[in-house]
Amino acid sequence: MHMTAPDIEDYEDDYFEKITLDKEQLKSKSFIDCQFVQCRFSYCDFSYSSFRNCTFTNCEFSIIKINSTGFSNCEFKECRLQGLNFSECNSYQFYSDFEETMIGHCYFGDMDLKERSFRKCRFKSSEFTKTNLKKADFTETDFNETMFSNCNLEKADFSNARGYTIHPGENNMKGAVFTYPDVVNLLSPLGIIIKND
Repeated sequence: MHMTAPDIEDYEDDYFEKITLDKEQLKSKSFIDCQFVQCRFSYCDFSYSSFRNCTFTNCEFSIIKINSTGFSNCEFKECRLQGLNFSECNSYQFYSDFEETMIGHCYFGDMDLKERSFRKCRFKSSEFTKTNLKKADFTETDFNETMFSNCNLEKADFSNARGYTIHPGENNMKGAVFTYPDVVNLLSPLGIIIKND
């Protein structure tokens, strides 16, 4: 199905596969219970659109506009997300989970991501600022140049996660779970020296 028809605003129970769109205007669309497989969206405008109960599998989103866009009960699996400012989304309609997804140059600011899942993801040059990540799942996730600033990481699970740099004095980390050997990275912002005997 082609999703750029100007007379179609609502899609429900639709299946989109191998669709590639570049610089398309997709504002104020509604997608309910839809599946996206191997789709590519570059420089598209999804502002004021709504995705509910949708799954994205092996899809790519690159530099798209998501101003006031809602992602409610959505799943991103094996996707590639580049240059997205998730803080521009509709904060009341953002309940999404991510698995085995590459998240690069993305920003999560002033968001409630409590109990959201980022399992086996790969973060690069991304940022979490003033974000509620209580009980979030970062199991087996790789971090590269990704910052956590003034975040609530209470009871977040970083089991077998790698490469994170989190300042304990700038984030609430009570009850958060970490595993060796990367847990020693929590000490690096303190400027101390760790010796192996």
